[in-house]
Amino acid sequence: MLRIASCFLCASLAMAMSLDIRQDNDALLSTCNTLQKSLPGKVSFPGSAVYEKEGSDYYSLIVSDQRPSCRVTPLGAQDVSIALSVLTKDQRKFAVRSGGHMPWAGMSNIDAPGVTIDMSNLTSVTVSKYADRTLAHVGPGARWGPVYDAMDTHNLTVVGARATTVGVGGFLLGGGINYFNAQYGLAAQNVVNYEMVLANGTIANVNASSHPDLHKALNGGSTNYGIVTRYDLATYPLVPMWGGFRNYNLSQAVPLIKGTLSFMEKQIADTLAGGAVISYLRPFNSSDIALAMLAAYFNGNGPLTDVFDDINNVPFLPGTDSFKNNTDQQDLAGQVDTRFSGGSRAMFSTLSFVADVQFTQDIVEKARKLFERFDGKNISWAASFQANGRAVWRRVAQIPNFQNVETERDLWVFVLVSYSLDASTDKALTKWHHDVMDWMTSEAKKRGLLSKWLYLNYARPDQDVYGSFGKENHQQMKAIQKKYDPENVFGKLWPGGFKL
Repeated sequence: MLRIASCFLCASLAMAMSLDIRQDNDALLSTCNTLQKSLPGKVSFPGSAVYEKEGSDYYSLIVSDQRPSCRVTPLGAQDVSIALSVLTKDQRKFAVRSGGHMPWAGMSNIDAPGVTIDMSNLTSVTVSKYADRTLAHVGPGARWGPVYDAMDTHNLTVVGARATTVGVGGFLLGGGINYFNAQYGLAAQNVVNYEMVLANGTIANVNASSHPDLHKALNGGSTNYGIVTRYDLATYPLVPMWGGFRNYNLSQAVPLIKGTLSFMEKQIADTLAGGAVISYLRPFNSSDIALAMLAAYFNGNGPLTDVFDDINNVPFLPGTDSFKNNTDQQDLAGQVDTRFSGGSRAMFSTLSFVADVQFTQDIVEKARKLFERFDGKNISWAASFQANGRAVWRRVAQIPNFQNVETERDLWVFVLVSYSLDASTDKALTKWHHDVMDWMTSEAKKRGLLSKWLYLNYARPDQDVYGSFGKENHQQMKAIQKKYDPENVFGKLWPGGFKL
């Protein structure tokens, strides 16, 4: 009798579990069906051409692997407001995708039962006059290459990313390191106005006059305050650039590092110097490490001062010099895309520290040694040291922001990147990122080189970005978030990005 009773109990539990699953599926289908009815022609389901195309067009395959229950592709702010209202009513989690360049799972895509709002149809770029100031109105789904192309036709440019495939939205909400830093600050500091959907579905124009607190917080605001549907960017006269890439023998690492430290010192007096980046790259199917330099200057015929002399004096490998006069952001960004292309299982992590010759070399050697656990056939990695000196941080600090940058030390903004073609390596590569960064953090502290500030756009999801902004700034940003989203809608339902 006990066995029979147990079987009846098993059957009852199985029926209950089946009912729960069916109810969950019905609720899920109901949300997507409601979205489809509310936004006809703008919702796609697994297996459809639109769903599959949008899902495959991410920088990292780790993100492409995620399969939301449906995808919403709005055509404007009103569509986003409607979608948010449905998702909020059903308490359905969602992701928002701009360019899809952030490589970690959950940043701009989501698995079922979640829904992805894909901004890939909001790509318009127009130019207008506003209060006697020229503005570019840019959709959040645009990528920087087409933005620069559109601006060229007006003989103008904007402060944007250094890679053509990076999306406008995510880049700006992370702050935005760029070639113009020493002249105009972070890219987000050049956003004059945000059109955005707030947590209650209201469509607001957020600028220094209408919502000064929120406007300030959106520089590094990530996914905490609202869904931006248009960025109104300050524009600047189009100036031909000088710059490019060069490759070097590893024996030239020390003079190249010293030359870049000299560049940061001289940039204080010559802010037309757009930037310099040293990258170590271990390609696929190779055990060798390549050394490269990217530099840019806002004068088409080359530097007007000796700001790059110490870099230019370092011998480079024959046939690797792409430096040229009268180039532009598109060309330089395209070269970055070639060296750091998408289509694999990418991962990023970051740290900022005082630029130092010995520590720079030690980091590369430590990363190389820790990487020996992999056979490397289907894995590549890169370590990039981006020169951001006092000229940059002093300019950033002049414009209101919560990012808590330090102004009196020349820093490397470091990004560690890995690429793999094999999903089975994800766990081990994640550990490699942790091991390298943990060692770097510990060593930087010991050597008195550590900067607390972290660049949001390069960070791992578990890195304490907002803690790096400083306690007071963090608290102010949280207070602003509570003011505009008192029910914490975005905290509860939008898991992507970095949370306060």
